[in-house]
Amino acid sequence: MRRPEPPAIIETTAIVYRLADIQERQQEWIWQGYIPKGCFSIGYGDPNAGKTTAACHLSARITSGQDWPDGQPNPKPRSVLFLTGEDSVSRTLLPRFRAAGGDVNKLVVWDRVRFNYEDGEKSERLPDLLADVGKLKDIITSCPDMALVVVDTLSCFLAVKDSNQAQQVRAALLPLRDLCEQTGVTLLGLGHMNKSSGQKAQYRASGSISYIGAARSALLFTPDRDDPETMVMAVSKCNLARRAPSLKYRIVPWNKDPEVAAVEWCGTSSYSADQLLEEQKVNTKKKAIIEWLKTILKDGPLLSDTIMRMAAEEGFKERTVWNAKDDAGVKARKQSFSGPWEWYIP
Repeated sequence: MRRPEPPAIIETTAIVYRLADIQERQQEWIWQGYIPKGCFSIGYGDPNAGKTTAACHLSARITSGQDWPDGQPNPKPRSVLFLTGEDSVSRTLLPRFRAAGGDVNKLVVWDRVRFNYEDGEKSERLPDLLADVGKLKDIITSCPDMALVVVDTLSCFLAVKDSNQAQQVRAALLPLRDLCEQTGVTLLGLGHMNKSSGQKAQYRASGSISYIGAARSALLFTPDRDDPETMVMAVSKCNLARRAPSLKYRIVPWNKDPEVAAVEWCGTSSYSADQLLEEQKVNTKKKAIIEWLKTILKDGPLLSDTIMRMAAEEGFKERTVWNAKDDAGVKARKQSFSGPWEWYIP
């Protein structure tokens, strides 16, 4: 559907004020050091990093009042608005949310925008946060305890002609930032990483750098350098507080249904966001392990636990074996969702 033409501009006015006229306010947090209140934030990572599952899990903690993964208290249960453009609400979002202990009465899903025509016909489309910011404000206003809006992924719901054009991105984000400021609700937009390896973590979010520039906090979701089966959530940008520690997590089967993904938090990581994305140099020991992996896997896959036992017998450290895995062309898979991991060379 074509968007109606905007009315003609008849006057422009400069909006200025003295700093002395502003009332100072203390920054509040949904999760201290990670998710500020009343701000635009982003979370990004590769598709296999489990960022949507992690965002669903964190949303569940908000709705249930569970403590945060680092032990910080969560003051009281509050509502969350979720927009998902890639996953099924009934088959993916709902079971994962239940697995995380969320209160389904406090999770609101904005699914579509419906148009009713004079001739009785109807049509629907995904919400467009640029065109539908008024509708977003109405939803937030109708739910006084709304704390967070999760947009998965931001590119699905923000109709920017070219997401790499800084001016277009800034113009699209301005009304959303204003809405966050006015309502005290935080908007967490999820996205992917670009392919520009070797850069600092905050430059690895896909699209224009203006996304990172507008965000008050940015969370990177990526595999751990020492154990690719473990993920890390790291703060790549935070303008409002000291940068919080990186946190490790695993995507595991839910104990009530092994086909449903759940999140298990595993403590802190010593790696910063930048360190997690650093390209590692191949040393002599690593080259030896690469050749060893190719040799033991040439006849077929082996369980990862078996490989680690064999590595210990050869005098190889587990961390170094993990670091050599990708360079050896080794892949990991499960025969079933709850089954053991095995390594193989395609």
